[in-house]
Amino acid sequence: MSLVEKNSFIRLVSSQPYVAQLQIKKSGTRPSFHNKWPQTSTGFPELDKALGGGIPIGSLWVLLEDEPTHLYQSILNVFMAQGLAHKHTLALASADEQPSQVIMNLPKRRNFVVTEKSKMDSNTSSLKIAWRYAQQPNRDQVQETSTESLLSGQAYSHSFDLTEQEDPKQLEKALVSTFGDTCYTYDALLNHMKEHILHSEERGFMSRLVIRSFASHFWQEASYQQLVQFLLYLRHIIRKSVEGCVGIISVSKFSLEQFPFLKAALFHLGDIVLDVDSCQGRGTMELGLGNFHAVANIYKYPRIGGFHLFRPPCSTFVLKRKRRSIEWQVAYSSPEEENENVRSFETGKTLQQHHVDF
Repeated sequence: MSLVEKNSFIRLVSSQPYVAQLQIKKSGTRPSFHNKWPQTSTGFPELDKALGGGIPIGSLWVLLEDEPTHLYQSILNVFMAQGLAHKHTLALASADEQPSQVIMNLPKRRNFVVTEKSKMDSNTSSLKIAWRYAQQPNRDQVQETSTESLLSGQAYSHSFDLTEQEDPKQLEKALVSTFGDTCYTYDALLNHMKEHILHSEERGFMSRLVIRSFASHFWQEASYQQLVQFLLYLRHIIRKSVEGCVGIISVSKFSLEQFPFLKAALFHLGDIVLDVDSCQGRGTMELGLGNFHAVANIYKYPRIGGFHLFRPPCSTFVLKRKRRSIEWQVAYSSPEEENENVRSFETGKTLQQHHVDF
């Protein structure tokens, strides 16, 4: 094979028909404004906007867990509920809690009604675009927290009520598989994920894979090399899925302390890395960020589909757990803390810097 054939740019061009097929046929996907690669929603419009529109298809998302508040569980549940709303198949692996019980407690989708005013505003804005550009996605449409899809008119990001559970009849209609009731080995887990993707592809559905508390003591005892090998194979099967697939794994801080080199492997193999920190349940007051339950830092942004110039609107959020939802806000230091020495984040950015600077 020649060097030209090995070039990643050539492979990207050859994959364009596959990308176009996902954009047109797959529910809950839309093209990235930056490189046209298909994306799907996390379930949180604010996070979608920070990631450049959503999670690129074929990516692996690493979520660092908060303790003892466990906001990460609500993030995982909304991610799964968003997939079911788009008719994506779902594979959940959980050893700390029965996966079947987790599925039964997924939040219920709220009804969203498009008003006549919003329809008129949409029609008016479309008239301002030249006819030959009418089929091209608009930057504002992609980056704003709109719930309308660019291609099919279907909802891209829904709203969910954390106090209500999804209708069991709706769950019965969905293609959901669980792992962790009786078996806790990584080899069996990987085979389960493979079979789930193949079964989804046979039916023509996109897949969402979720693994809770990866590398914790609930799972089979494994070495660092075995954990890294598992991550490599998991990312491989997600990448090569014909119908499209995205995956998310949550990892506790204790597991990172137990395996000192695991954090570097997760940051390298993960396409997106999001750290949720509640400061041991004390909240964000000591960070000078106001009265919130946790802070969320995006340490790594997706680059699937080729490199592109993307300046994230923000990399740090503060989270407030409300009764029915989780509120995401861009992190700003409190006025009384602006001139004081406050703790900086692991990224090396101080609290007075709110944007990533390339």
